[in-house]
Amino acid sequence: MLYYSIDKMLPKKASPGNPMVYAVKGWVFSDSRAARIQVVVGDSVFDATDKTIYRPDVLADYLHIDRKLNSLFSGFRVPVVIEPVSNIEERDVYLEVTFQNGITGRIELGTLTLSPYTSRELDIQTSDDTGLVTICMTTYNPDLEQFRRQVESIRSQEYRNWICIVSDDCSKISCRKQILEILGNDERFIFIDNEDNVGFYHNFERCLERVPKEAQFVALADQDDYWYPNKLSLSVKALLEHECSKLVYCDMRIVKRDGSLIYDSYWVKRKNYYRNKDLDLLVIANTVTGAASVFRADILRDILPFPPRNGDIYHDQWIAMIASMRGGIEYIDEPLYDYVQSDNNVIGHTNFGSKPFIEAIMELRPMQEVRKLVKDKNRPLKVKSKLILRELYANMVSLYNFNHLNAEHIVTLAENAEQRGATPEMLKLIRRYRSVRGLWKVHRKVSRGKETLNNIELWMLVSLLVNRLTGTFVIPMRRWVRRLTQSTYATSVASQGATDRMSLTAVENPTYGVDHYVLEYKRKFMGRRFVVSTEAPRRVNLLISQIDPQNFFGGYIGMFNLAKKFYELGYLIRILMTDQSEFSKENLDQIKNHDGRLKTFLTDAEFQTCYSFEQEVKISESDIFIATSWWTAHLASEATNETIYSKFIYLAQDYEPIFYENGTYKVLAENSYRLDYYPIFSTDILQQYFVQSGIVSPLNAGSYFKNPILRFELSEQQMVRPSKRRKKKLLFYARPQPHNSRNLYALGCLAIDRARELGGFSEEEWEIIGIGGDKSTQVLPSGIRIKHIGKLNMDDYEELLPQHNLGLALMDSPHPSLLPIEMASAGLLVVTNTYGIKTAEYFRQISSNISAVPPDIESLAHALLKQSTEAEHYKQRLAGSDVNWPHEWSEALPDNELFKAIREVEESMQLAVATAEE
Repeated sequence: MLYYSIDKMLPKKASPGNPMVYAVKGWVFSDSRAARIQVVVGDSVFDATDKTIYRPDVLADYLHIDRKLNSLFSGFRVPVVIEPVSNIEERDVYLEVTFQNGITGRIELGTLTLSPYTSRELDIQTSDDTGLVTICMTTYNPDLEQFRRQVESIRSQEYRNWICIVSDDCSKISCRKQILEILGNDERFIFIDNEDNVGFYHNFERCLERVPKEAQFVALADQDDYWYPNKLSLSVKALLEHECSKLVYCDMRIVKRDGSLIYDSYWVKRKNYYRNKDLDLLVIANTVTGAASVFRADILRDILPFPPRNGDIYHDQWIAMIASMRGGIEYIDEPLYDYVQSDNNVIGHTNFGSKPFIEAIMELRPMQEVRKLVKDKNRPLKVKSKLILRELYANMVSLYNFNHLNAEHIVTLAENAEQRGATPEMLKLIRRYRSVRGLWKVHRKVSRGKETLNNIELWMLVSLLVNRLTGTFVIPMRRWVRRLTQSTYATSVASQGATDRMSLTAVENPTYGVDHYVLEYKRKFMGRRFVVSTEAPRRVNLLISQIDPQNFFGGYIGMFNLAKKFYELGYLIRILMTDQSEFSKENLDQIKNHDGRLKTFLTDAEFQTCYSFEQEVKISESDIFIATSWWTAHLASEATNETIYSKFIYLAQDYEPIFYENGTYKVLAENSYRLDYYPIFSTDILQQYFVQSGIVSPLNAGSYFKNPILRFELSEQQMVRPSKRRKKKLLFYARPQPHNSRNLYALGCLAIDRARELGGFSEEEWEIIGIGGDKSTQVLPSGIRIKHIGKLNMDDYEELLPQHNLGLALMDSPHPSLLPIEMASAGLLVVTNTYGIKTAEYFRQISSNISAVPPDIESLAHALLKQSTEAEHYKQRLAGSDVNWPHEWSEALPDNELFKAIREVEESMQLAVATAEE
């Protein structure tokens, strides 16, 4: 059987004005290792540049079936080039894998729709377009005092022939109004009120797309700097004096918010380079700051569109590379503006590259640990050897991952620059990052010229060597390596992630020598640093495990919508991630754009990690905390103890002890229900279960809501047409991962298999589709196939559901799960299971489309067969789609229930005070 998942896919739609290189990333494995991995787009075939990337996370999920450990190095990356088109085209996308045993697999990934590039230039009226400078400024909830100062500094420019496009990245409505007030009636400022929050990178891109054809020069501006009056005049003068050069940039002063000086030059602690011969250096580490730059408008045709935002990629580095390729860069050795920094931690002003590489290696935390262990005379030699091996292994993992993670932006920039018409000489410089020889040439240039790349070229060189050694020696010996490392590592993925994170920072380790397995148990639910500050505003804090676009489903959507209700009441919202020490801007942007109904709220919300004691979380004495799981309940209780209240709000979306067979986590989950909280249940039946089980008393049963489901506009005609065209479809909510065991994946497979044995679901008539897990094709013992299409975003999910006739969604808990109800709302006939008070009658009063039966193979199989015989009863299905369940949050959770929760928390203040006095 072939298993796979796509972590990063091509866009569904694209209108490239230039060739674009997208990276398709994921993992794939089978009984044999992959010999060749390709992505096919229409008639074009693209080979993987990496096909054996280290993926311990995949092995953790599939170890029970992957005895050969092929999943351990199953990661791949395929660069795909998409060219501009002159007509609308649809191209099928496939993943093709050839394994070492000769077996091949072809997996359908979807369809890419290409359309011709459409210019978005502004149409302006100007009496004099000679030397017209278009200033491109992006804004997002700016400090209004600093923004006003920047606008006035632009108005005061000696160079008068300019316009300024202000592209707002979906700031708060109140902030947008104030931005417009500051811009006033000055027609030179053109405000673009965008509906989508795309982040600073793509906001600069869409701002540049609006530059009018009359412009000769383009300047980039941040929202909070201060330009000197001669910034534009001297920059334009430099470009006019150097006709072949395409970009000029200047020095800057680094100042605090109050204007006091931090540095009188950008180059205090690093060296400047910008000549054409240094393009290989620019690819690796940028020196050209966007806000310092003015460039000729004619290179916009090569700059746009920006490369996809993979890794830590920045627009100014991309623009500098194109300018260098197209003619060259000039530098004005004079500060022409103030860069405002709130503290002394100025990006680009660290001690950049002065440290020898060996010293940098030795400062990695694992190497620090090794040095301590070598000096430790109290440990037995055998124990010490194992610990040293563990730390060396962590160090090698960090080095291995550098090119795949830390240097991802460099690869993206270089790949896309190659497609923008670079000369052969420039291509040689751009491609130096690819090889040991090329990186060594870069290092020699750095050493001879005393340049500063922060040793990145050496990190990449060593990472390249480690990857090659891994492919030659480690992968063939992966079973032995895993046995060796298993004895020194905690087995949990979370603990392994914590160990990896520890390798990145060279600070004193207070947990040195402590059992990581026990340490992770403790970190999970206690020991955070909540600090009351008089400067902290009052917030409602939502405690969640993590933000992960791959696992953003009903539970997380319910959490965020509950917080959104408090946001709509005027509360400031902060989202605290308790199982992430850091998070990426890319993942956060994906979460914000996952559901349009949550977008504004998530854009305004504050996000902060709360992983361990090392991360301080400032709170006010009247902060309110919302727990969303048993471990965040313990943490919410810990945080609340620092406030004037004794109660927190506990959002219960299931009875969590059933997630565990037995053991510590189950006991801790049960203990969380004995804390002091106000409960909010995600369904009425879950509230009843807690009351009937004696977990909460009827008088303290809190509130409940029914998590709203999607509303589908259906007609009988729509249902009939798909069935006439193709096979009927059964949609199976299939989640095979161990942590999703309550979805009864194996039982669902056995029920489908039994239904086939009983004569149903023939391959000629039915297609079985699985969602919610990883992508793969699965064959059951009866021969029936399940096509697993993976996880979907909300738009794709909403489009997918009505295309099916039947649904199978199981949940071994008192929570009904939204899937069977949402399937019924989409017109599907559904089979689900009963559980205690979650009876067949309960589901019948929700929708006649739902058949709930006991969770055994025979009952489920016969229910599937019965529902399949009625798949073409379209009137019945249409009537059942009118479900007795809310579709809007205004119906699901009235404001008075929120006020009740807040009142309960605030009234607990008196109890907290009285307890303290006693």
